Amino acid sequence: LIGPDGRVIQIKAIGYKGGNVRTAKGVTLGAPYTQVVQRYGYPEEHQQVGPILVASYRNKAHASFQFLRNRLIAVTVAITE
Repeated sequence: LIGPDGRVIQIKAIGYKGGNVRTAKGVTLGAPYTQVVQRYGYPEEHQQVGPILVASYRNKAHASFQFLRNRLIAVTVAITE
């Protein structure tokens, strides 16, 4: 996502498994919830949206992780101001 000033303000990766998507702490798509908690700590906030669990690390890492059946299916990294 590009902001009004032309800078990248959000990046999102979606998928069920691997690929070449990897966070700075080595988490890949398809990783279990426990691995995210081990690497990033306990989430600042949880939200259940139907079958999707969203774990937010808005202040710690400017990121959120979405899980389906305990497996990571989406990572969003965004600038927060």
